[in-house]
Amino acid sequence: MTHPDYRGRGLSAGLMTKVISDYENKCDLMYLFANRSVLNFYPKFGFKPYEERQFWIGTDELKPSPANGVRKLNGMNSNDLKFIHEFASKRILLSSKLAAEGTENILMFYCSNVFNEDIYLMEDENAIVLLKEEQETLHVYDVISEAKIHIKPVLSKFISGRTKEILFHFTPGFPDINPAARSFHPDEVLFIRTPEELMLPANFKHPLTSQA
Repeated sequence: MTHPDYRGRGLSAGLMTKVISDYENKCDLMYLFANRSVLNFYPKFGFKPYEERQFWIGTDELKPSPANGVRKLNGMNSNDLKFIHEFASKRILLSSKLAAEGTENILMFYCSNVFNEDIYLMEDENAIVLLKEEQETLHVYDVISEAKIHIKPVLSKFISGRTKEILFHFTPGFPDINPAARSFHPDEVLFIRTPEELMLPANFKHPLTSQA
């Protein structure tokens, strides 16, 4: 946000023009999140607003299982953070529909400041998961792995008898589930600038841990 003393001088527009010029040929697309007070600004630069969707599954086909092979990591511990960063640098994309790569540093912000008590190493699956149960919902914020995994065995180790649904804060691409999608209206709106030939999927959720 521009300081009041410097508004009306075209500084924001100049910055947007510079960023687009420097990076539009170096990536597949450009995206940003904007609060609802400036929704008319970004379309001037070729950005379009997109409605994200939330993906979820019920728990009817899942049964709680012992948490064998689960080790909790500490987002406040420097050794654990180093391990997570190195692990994430080799990760595969969460989905073939829409995912972000090269965002390890943003992930580390979430690990150390937001989900520092909700990080688990799944030794059997060779994966790291960020998740937390709140009331009757298990929120899955990220799944970091070097190869495709089946997610049901992982989820079964974290659900309880009161869990009614599992909510994914990204576009899931796991082979053993077929999640439903529903409307999602966050405080900030996702804007994306794409080449004309690039078609985005009808239903997607930008990964939360890649959101700066």
